[in-house]
Amino acid sequence: MTHDEAAARYPALMAYIASRSAIKPWFDQLNADEAAAADGSLSDVAGEMARADSDFAAQEQAQGRRGYPYNRDMGLFLGLPIRENGEPPHGYYMARRVRESYAVGIARREAAELIAAGKFVRVAIARDKGGKALRCAKFEGDQITLGAAGARLDNGKRILRIGDTGLSRLAAALRSGLPYGEGA
Repeated sequence: MTHDEAAARYPALMAYIASRSAIKPWFDQLNADEAAAADGSLSDVAGEMARADSDFAAQEQAQGRRGYPYNRDMGLFLGLPIRENGEPPHGYYMARRVRESYAVGIARREAAELIAAGKFVRVAIARDKGGKALRCAKFEGDQITLGAAGARLDNGKRILRIGDTGLSRLAAALRSGLPYGEGA
C-alpha cells in the first residue's frame, strides 16, 4: 500500500503519525497523548491503528505468513518512510502506545463502573490439577482501588496488585462473576 492509499484508508492515524514524527523532543508529547487516550480522547487514532493491525494480519495470513505486525513490515504496509535503521518514524510508535493506552482507559472506566454498581471480583488462590479454581479470595467495594498503574486489591487478608495490562481481565471478572483470569 502506498502512503496516499494508507492516508485515504486511515486518515486520522496517518495525520497523527505525520504530526508526531515532526516533533523532536517527543517524550513529553507521548506522555500527554497516552494520558489523553486513557481518558478517552484520540479514539479515532486508536481505532484506526487497531483496524490497520487487523488489515495487516489478514493480508499476511492470506499469503501464508504469521501476520504479526513487526514494526518495519507494518511501516511498509502503511507506506511510511523507513529510516536508515530499518524502522518507521517515531510517530508510528507513538500511535501504537496511544492504542494501548486507549484500551487500558476503556478497561479502567468499565471496572470503575462495575465496582460502583456493587460487583465483586474473586481471585483463585488454589487450583486443581486441571486449572479449575478451588479456593478464591473475594474483593468488593472499597477493597478494590484503581490507581494510575493498575489496581490494588486488599481484603484485609490478602493484597494483590494488577497492572494496567490486567485491567481488561479484571473488568471481565467483575462483569461475569468468574474468578479473575477465567472466561475473559
